[in-house]
Amino acid sequence: MSWLVYALLSPLVFSVVNFGDKFIIEKHIKDTRAMPIYSGIVAFFTGCVLFVITGFPTLPLQDMILVMVTGVMTSVGA
Repeated sequence: MSWLVYALLSPLVFSVVNFGDKFIIEKHIKDTRAMPIYSGIVAFFTGCVLFVITGFPTLPLQDMILVMVTGVMTSVGA
């Protein structure tokens, strides 16, 4: 039954993040076309931190391109 807590916590976390994003975009960012730039900056710093935490792993070129294309598609879709 330990999965039940995670199943109930997931929508709560999603709604908090979604509300936070809406608040930041509507109140603090006047031009929503700048959102991919802000997302890219946050993703860069998060990626650098995770890169250091995981011990500087190297990805094959094919996997790296797949990850980058997925990130770009997510930013464009948002």
